[in-house]
Amino acid sequence: MGQPAAKQGDQIMAVDIHVVMIPSPGGPVPTPLPRPISGMINGGLSLNVNIMGTPAATQGSSADNVPPHIPRGDRFRNHQPTTDTSWSGARLL
Repeated sequence: MGQPAAKQGDQIMAVDIHVVMIPSPGGPVPTPLPRPISGMINGGLSLNVNIMGTPAATQGSSADNVPPHIPRGDRFRNHQPTTDTSWSGARLL
């Protein structure tokens, strides 16, 4: 059996960490908090490799996070994008 591989339209689910500003009596405190990621792979795809007729995902492929991250009673320290990029992927297909 071959190596697992991802392609355009595959669902991703993960957790990433965002630094949010938590209110405190001494002022806002930067605090890392986990946020879920869910979306379909739709960017940074291979131009010349297909899996089941659709472009293969590679290191650097991306997915739009749906729904986008929204602060929960806090605020993000920096603007947060709604697109997440893979840090690892298929090295060789």
